[in-house]
Amino acid sequence: GILHTWSKETKIKSVEAHKDIIREILPSPLGGYVTCSNDETIKLWSNDLELIQTFLGHKSFVFTMKV
Repeated sequence: GILHTWSKETKIKSVEAHKDIIREILPSPLGGYVTCSNDETIKLWSNDLELIQTFLGHKSFVFTMKV
């Protein structure tokens, strides 16, 4: 799945965030965003969509998160 950042109607940046569908995007209490996906990962992103950390260990789709 691809993540995009926007300013009004202009796309600023796009990144290939996950290898499958992104199920949820939430604001992180640390700043930035957290995403989960059918690729069995959770990822932490900065506000400008730089990958900070990938969390592994799930054995199936990650549909939702609580932060």
